[in-house]
Amino acid sequence: MERVPVDDVDPDPHPVGVNENRRDLTDAVDADHITVTRYELDPGESVSAGLYTYRDREEIFYIAEGVMTFEHHPRDGAGEPNHLNVEANELVRFTAGEYRCGRNTGTKPVVGIVFAARPPLSETERMESLAPCRLCEELTAHRVTDPDDAYRLTCTVCGTEMRLG
Repeated sequence: MERVPVDDVDPDPHPVGVNENRRDLTDAVDADHITVTRYELDPGESVSAGLYTYRDREEIFYIAEGVMTFEHHPRDGAGEPNHLNVEANELVRFTAGEYRCGRNTGTKPVVGIVFAARPPLSETERMESLAPCRLCEELTAHRVTDPDDAYRLTCTVCGTEMRLG
């Protein structure tokens, strides 16, 4: 059994600056089969740099304080996005392959925790982002490559690369 005060875990801001108070609690409690990440989002901050999905796992977000707005798309990324407000003391589950991004669109901080299974692949080996491709001239799925100094996104339709960060 591991017991760790959340405030004892150092914040790990998102690599491209979309949030400042993200805490990866997974290693703090020596978890092997689940990831646990706590977010405290100020107004205007988001969980990720844009719409993303994991091809092999679902995620469950628990909102402890405030209201988080999720933009989400079906598995193929087609069509118009849907928006869902998740309030304090509510959960939302996203399936593998469903694109999503949580944002604080309000005026007060949002505190949330995301739980997910921890498969053997690295985060980015199983991650895709939905982004506009300059060559395809539309929103397409992009594979995400581990950042060295920036995330590298590669369009799954035409192979065009772009860098974030």
